[in-house]
Amino acid sequence: MTAHFGLDGFIYTDVSKNVPIQQGEAPEYPQIILNTLERRVNTRQLPYGTQFIERWNEGFFDKYLYIGRSGAFYESQSVDRNPENWTSPPFLTGVNTFEASPWNNAIQLRNSRDGVRADDLYVGIPRQYKSCQFTFMAKLPTLAELAATDHIWVGFEKTSSASTCIAALTGNNGQYYLYCTFIGPNGQISRTSGVITLPNLNAWGWYTLVLTQTGLRLLEWNWGPTGFALRGYVEFPDRVGIDWMSPFFANESSNTSILSNFYIGGHWIENLEPNPVECSLVTDKDIQFTGVIAQWAKEDENITGLLSNKIKITDVAIEADENLSFRLLFWATDGFDDADLDADTFLGAATLDIPTNGFRIGGANQYYLNASDLNLHYRDDDYTNELHTSLQCLTAAGKTAGATGEVVVKIGYKQEE
Repeated sequence: MTAHFGLDGFIYTDVSKNVPIQQGEAPEYPQIILNTLERRVNTRQLPYGTQFIERWNEGFFDKYLYIGRSGAFYESQSVDRNPENWTSPPFLTGVNTFEASPWNNAIQLRNSRDGVRADDLYVGIPRQYKSCQFTFMAKLPTLAELAATDHIWVGFEKTSSASTCIAALTGNNGQYYLYCTFIGPNGQISRTSGVITLPNLNAWGWYTLVLTQTGLRLLEWNWGPTGFALRGYVEFPDRVGIDWMSPFFANESSNTSILSNFYIGGHWIENLEPNPVECSLVTDKDIQFTGVIAQWAKEDENITGLLSNKIKITDVAIEADENLSFRLLFWATDGFDDADLDADTFLGAATLDIPTNGFRIGGANQYYLNASDLNLHYRDDDYTNELHTSLQCLTAAGKTAGATGEVVVKIGYKQEE
């Protein structure tokens, strides 16, 4: 396994296939590596559900477990710098005084290889989470060591062509705080926790960042009767819709300031996101779809009760008084359809052709029909946990109102992974 430096950071070789892995990709680990990770998990009482662990008890920095970016962000900052001289995190043995051997190793996130010239340093974990506990051992710089141009980070981020999201502990200009920012089509929204006090700076500590859909918490183990102490909390802005994010460590200080006293020891991540749950929503015959629906017309409804704003619709069932053909349409907002194609929020539809595929029991009472294997990805862009749906009538006679035209629709879904 080899690692090479390029203008955009590390390019790793997959030890299982011996082919290059581009930045941002996760290698497909061979069984021997998975077994090694499993042994590491079993060596300590780590939480159930642990998805990633690196104790570094093997005595080296396993670069294939990470993605990397070293050197300046902008080419203008790297004048006269050979990429092979850019900073990479050195692996140091025996420096973590918080742990006993063989787990007392660490990487140093000093933003300079030679101690003279500075460049940015980033180490990312190529896993994605919506809710998790990110536990890490660290030796953090003192407040006096954090200049106005210094920025160190431990936390989560997501970058895509549409938006950028960061939720992390950061140190800057003589203070620490929790910071979140969301940048999207409507601009940037940022929040901070206010200054937080970390009593064990310049010494090894054990920290946990708890990421949920509502905010980010920082806990520190204090060896007292209360165990972990809450050091800070930042609440995410309303309706931002937290997406999957990846953990990272970074020393992104200026290209003139060198910050050395920043170390990361063993770390692990426990996934708190539940496995996809099969659920359903059921309309009420006396509340939803109660009116007249002429042929090709529709009736809109916002059905509450979704467990998530992002789901996969798996099946739809209908019970109806009348032997009619319907189409159930799904929309991303309560704005439903719009003549402006850019404003229209259509996501998909399911056809419910009762005359062709439906049935009755004993030739009496209501008609039944089930449409399965839909695999329709749905999102509520209003972030209201509602299913924005319309029932369209396809039959010339149209649907009648009231007790003679009752309809009940059942929508089966899974929380999107």
